[in-house]
Amino acid sequence: MISKSLAPTVKGIFPFFKEPGINNYTIIKWVKLHITYECVMNNQWYNPYVDIYRALEPFASGVLAIAIGKPSLYMKYLKFCDSNYTLDLRMGQSTITDYFESPTIDSKPFDHIKLEDVEKVARSFIGPQIQALPKARFLRPLGIYYGDYDQSNDEEIKSWDQFLHINNQMRFVAGDRQHHRKVTCHSIEVIKFNPPDLTLQLSCDVPFSVRSFAEKFFTELDTCGSFTRILRTKEGPFTLDQCIDRTDLYLKYLMPALRKHTEPFIDHVRPHLDKLPFHDDVRMGKQR
Repeated sequence: MISKSLAPTVKGIFPFFKEPGINNYTIIKWVKLHITYECVMNNQWYNPYVDIYRALEPFASGVLAIAIGKPSLYMKYLKFCDSNYTLDLRMGQSTITDYFESPTIDSKPFDHIKLEDVEKVARSFIGPQIQALPKARFLRPLGIYYGDYDQSNDEEIKSWDQFLHINNQMRFVAGDRQHHRKVTCHSIEVIKFNPPDLTLQLSCDVPFSVRSFAEKFFTELDTCGSFTRILRTKEGPFTLDQCIDRTDLYLKYLMPALRKHTEPFIDHVRPHLDKLPFHDDVRMGKQR
């Protein structure tokens, strides 16, 4: 009989560095497969519950908080914490996914825009606001095993290279409804202005959508544009220098990261525990 003795120990919250070109669902699969494989190789069985709260777009990079097991109940309190971003923008062309390498859907002039205009518009976004979420929503990749079948798109994965291909990671669908939510932007700083490129540093709450911000930002400047880079430098208590990458997902590296970062994360969100009911998440089922 396979032992479950390792199950209570592989749980916690850790910061992961997400590389550009990789979907969030893929990262969750990586974490699950690393843990399950190593447990099975040691004659122990554990299929962990893995969760993230604020996903990053496939073309974005930076800090991604990941929870394993019961500590994922604390992830929803990131809603009341802050994030920092470095945004590289390109004016003049808008694309389907807001990434500059995607197909172009519109072009507008940007020669009339001055640094003073950018700074003035940026200041107008500081404070609480109602934000319309993007209509284009990214989908999970077709699958992680060879031969996984996606009936909705009538496609099939043939190889590992095809699974990791950027076109698969950036599958999206355009919705017919637009949702809104309350967000807060604390500060925006213009770091570089070299038309058509500009760089912004932004501090906001975690639910803030940088894609929605960029769309409205370009509209206020009477132009259009897209991202060349999205880098999240902070999420909640986690910063870039604390992150582990995909080469550190083996248990000998992952376990120390869980022990190091779980308690500081819980202490960081503890002041907000009375703002939402703390109860078991039905999605977790029997995973604890």
